[in-house]
Formats: sequence, C-alpha cells, structure tokens
Amino acid sequence: MGASEAKLTRRAIAWACALGAAAVLAGCTDDPEPIVTTTPTSSSSVAAVDPTASASPSASATPSASATALSEDEVLAMIPEEAQDETLASAIHFAEFIIVESQAMMSDLDTALFRAVSATDCEFCSSRLETSADFESKGQRVVGPPITMDIAEASGGLQSDGTWLVEGPIHVPGVEVVDGEGKEIETVAAADYEARVLLRHNEDAWILLEVAAEET
Repeated sequence: MGASEAKLTRRAIAWACALGAAAVLAGCTDDPEPIVTTTPTSSSSVAAVDPTASASPSASATPSASATALSEDEVLAMIPEEAQDETLASAIHFAEFIIVESQAMMSDLDTALFRAVSATDCEFCSSRLETSADFESKGQRVVGPPITMDIAEASGGLQSDGTWLVEGPIHVPGVEVVDGEGKEIETVAAADYEARVLLRHNEDAWILLEVAAEET
C-alpha cells in the first residue's frame, strides 16, 4: 500500500457509511483522521474535461454478483473510452464513473464491474461490496437518483508514488432503502462532499485504490 493510499483509508470508511445504509456497515463509528496526501508531481489545476460526458454505469448486460468474474475485455467494454487512458482527464472521468457505479450496484446488486476494478486492499471498495451483499441477503436495495460529480470543478495529478489523485465535489442525493416488494425501510438524506479518489493505471485500465471525502 502506497503512502497516499494508506492515508486515505480511514476517511474511506467514513464516507462509505454515508453513501447509503450506514446501519449495515461495520466500523462506521470510527473517528476518521484528516486526509493527507503526497504532493502531486504534475499540475493539479482544473482539468479540461467535457462536463457533458456521461458518467452513467455501463448499459451493457452484466452478470449477477455471483457469476464468473469478468474478463479484461469485458471490463474494458463496460468502461467509457474517455475513462481508460493514463491522463488526468481520463482519471477524472474514471473517478466519476466508478463513484456512480458504487451507488448503482446498491440498486441492481450487480458488483461484477466494481469488483473487477477494485484493489484487494481498498477499504472503501470492501465496505461497498459488503453492503451490496448484505442488501442482497436481506432482499433489499437502494432506490433513488444517482450520485453526481462536478467534473468541471475536479482537479488532480500524478503522485510521487505513481498513483493518481482526483479531487472534486460530489452530490449524494437522498435515497430510500426498500424491501423486495418496494416498501420503504429507511431513508438516507442528501449530502455534499469534497471527494478524493486514489487510482493506479494498470496498462489498459484504472484500478480503484481508495475513496475518501469530507462533507461540505
């Protein structure tokens, strides 16, 4: 685990708790430490990214969470082209895409793509996967509008340890947790965050190392 990744993990748990269904996550009462990251070795000014590009999860048919793991080709086919290259603009698009996906899988309970692009030691990723599995076991799911990231205000850069850090404002809308018949079980209020997404590019694709945020 790199220096940037290690210093984000406790914030990741705090934000994972806030992104729907805090009651089913363990460790949500930990008092997170301040976010600290290494200084980017490249410019961290606002990137020139098309804010109209879609961040919606792939519309391609995907297997259930219990199905065989996706192949590399299947993963790449599900990720927007503008979110694949090792550039700052691409990193920002991927950060937006995967944050949206992290909430979408609480609704469709399909974790195959998220699991495929998550590092094994990513605390945020583990928390989201555990939450989705818990919903599935209880016959529950999240309904509501998707998370949005203002990529026009996003910035970031390459870190000294070879990772990429993306920072930007996130809006988490109010959602409902419902049972198998659509009956409301609980509601989660809307909130705004300044998110930090740590990534590493692995040849053809990005790997999600950690996500953390502070409520604004």
